[in-house]
Amino acid sequence: MLLHFFCIVRSSCLQSFVKLTVQALLFLACVSSLFPQNVPPKREFRAVWIATVANIDFPLNMTDAPSKQRQDFIAILDAHKSAGMNAVIVQVRSVADAMYAKSREPWSQVLTGTQGQAPNPLWDPLEFMIAETHKRGMEFHAWFNPYRSVSSSSTQLAPNHIFNLHPEWHLTFANPYKLLNPGIPEVREYVASVIMDVVRNYDIDGVHFDDYFYPYGGTTNQDAATFIAYNRGIATIADWRRDNVNIFIKMIYDSLSSVKPHVKFGISPFGIWRSGVPSGIVGLDAYSAIYCDALAWLQTPSVDYIMPQLYWAFGGGQDYAKLMPWWLSNTNGRHLYTGNGSYRLSSTGSGNTYTADEIPNQVRFNRLQGAQGQCFYNSNSVTNNFKGVQDSLRVLYSTPALPPTMPWKDATAPLSPQNLRIAAAMRGNVLSWQPPAPARDGDTAKYYVVYRFAKGAMTMLDDPRTIIGLPATTEIADTTAQKGSQYSYIVTSVDKLHNESAPTATITTDINSRLPIFTDLAVSPNPIQTSAVVQFWLQTPERVVLTVFNLLGREVLRLADESLDAGWHQYTLSAEALTNGAYFCRLQAGNRTNIRPILVQR
Repeated sequence: MLLHFFCIVRSSCLQSFVKLTVQALLFLACVSSLFPQNVPPKREFRAVWIATVANIDFPLNMTDAPSKQRQDFIAILDAHKSAGMNAVIVQVRSVADAMYAKSREPWSQVLTGTQGQAPNPLWDPLEFMIAETHKRGMEFHAWFNPYRSVSSSSTQLAPNHIFNLHPEWHLTFANPYKLLNPGIPEVREYVASVIMDVVRNYDIDGVHFDDYFYPYGGTTNQDAATFIAYNRGIATIADWRRDNVNIFIKMIYDSLSSVKPHVKFGISPFGIWRSGVPSGIVGLDAYSAIYCDALAWLQTPSVDYIMPQLYWAFGGGQDYAKLMPWWLSNTNGRHLYTGNGSYRLSSTGSGNTYTADEIPNQVRFNRLQGAQGQCFYNSNSVTNNFKGVQDSLRVLYSTPALPPTMPWKDATAPLSPQNLRIAAAMRGNVLSWQPPAPARDGDTAKYYVVYRFAKGAMTMLDDPRTIIGLPATTEIADTTAQKGSQYSYIVTSVDKLHNESAPTATITTDINSRLPIFTDLAVSPNPIQTSAVVQFWLQTPERVVLTVFNLLGREVLRLADESLDAGWHQYTLSAEALTNGAYFCRLQAGNRTNIRPILVQR
């Protein structure tokens, strides 16, 4: 009897299991059809290195006027944004000099041709570059060379250059190469203070180091006396050098965590940790040659991401197919962004140049293995489209991507946007919303994700093909909506470390089939605390009067009274002179009028 009962139960469970398994397989098949292999991931770090030393990438010419240098940087950003990048890593301190105004070190020679000479007219390149980068919704990582001090005999050092102030802090290699001595505690403190000046004074998203701690040219006995004075009981000079680097990296990580915890810290070591690791890999290695132990940084951990310079192809003694997975298996929960050598696509390079499909195949391999992104060296190789690499990236990066989250830095999602609304406009469906209140960690929205779905379709927020914009403002026009179609929209908030909120309630409309015959008038935010942006569309040139009046019909502000061309126009409505309460914003154009209620609420 018991056996019979067991068999019945077992048979019933088996039937249920089979049924559930079939359902699961059908669901996975559905998801697979929705996410074919060629759909990029929703989250991925996509970046380029922009080298300034020797004017490699920027400025294009050290004698160009500041206006030309600004114009060139904007062109660089626009090219990378159009290719799908969401971050740039810009070299701001290459030889103990500065690409920025708020510095204790001299102005960089690459800006004017003379180290220590300020640009004329004066401007702050770093402030400008950060603002333009953020304007395009991209991260800005400031790239520092911590110890390299002198690298060219053609440079006339400024009086306040650190070599002139402290020659005793330096190691000298093949002339004219000079390096700040990593073994001296005062040197580490000095370099850390230079970096933290930038962290405190500028709105950067990350601090980035490359692989220049000790030089590739070889360190022999230059620091023998320093080892005797500061060996900390470490037995060998090689272990001591590696420990000098480790101490400094931990110092920077701890300083960032204390001063600006949201600023990321990443390092780009040479791509081979040790020769023979993994099996079959041969060649110079960072551990022995330049005293960099990247595994120690990951095991501590004292970095947020590692970006090994994997400037090799698939196959051979430096096989990308072996090195990349090895690095990925040793990240200890931190991010792996590969450094990919797009410069090796150049037809004028060495005999081991890449074929056209090498970089695209490396990106695809990264995704299959689970790496969180990649960065390309260098900017010019991408913007000059070596062997069609920029065209390939436009395909690989065909949908928007949010940078990956870093839960060890911030795991608290922002709150959802409020009061999602939709209106008809000449430019398409215009969605607007109000920013969320601060989350429990104090963060609010840095930008938003706007999703669009065909009405009735499954709302899968992991599908980047549904993203129509990542605006930093609380309004967006869906200019690609097809007239007469019905759509559903969802908006989420994203904080500065890219944590995404729960979605708003879905809003559905067929309003795109009913475009207005005159204008539309948008006020955002509304309610207004201090100021708002007023936007409107003119189908033809018109004389416009834009006013704000109170409930008694009295005009209290006049924002515009002029003739305007056809198109979109924008004005700022300052609420400083207005008391709390209800008002109306009125747009008069020709013999037509459009009115929008507004509320001032402090």
